[in-house]
Amino acid sequence: MHVARTQVLAFVVSAACAGLAGAFFAFNVQLAAPAGFPLALSIALVTGIVVGGIGSLVGAVWGGVLLVYLNQEATDLAKHFHISAATGANWALLAYGVLLIAVMLVVPDGIQGGVRRLGRLVTRQ
Repeated sequence: MHVARTQVLAFVVSAACAGLAGAFFAFNVQLAAPAGFPLALSIALVTGIVVGGIGSLVGAVWGGVLLVYLNQEATDLAKHFHISAATGANWALLAYGVLLIAVMLVVPDGIQGGVRRLGRLVTRQ
């Protein structure tokens, strides 16, 4: 098995899937503009992957579920303290940053990596 060829093939397949998804999205929305993908969305996606654990599908699910609930909790917290809508929209980004720093310090492999490490500790004893 040629490692370099397999890596290039994986890259080509993923790029083709992303391009096809983008084409379907533009066809469905009838518009192709960068405004449809704000910076906050990119930050949320990267945070979800890193928090869940890079390199595992289950980790991405952990990160996605956690960020959906975190976003909702940040919004509810902003409403509870009667924060204006313009300022309250940034609370989720603040929560993403705090969570990202905490996870990188406590479990650098993400949540899934922490679960794996905990499982190894339990099975050793």
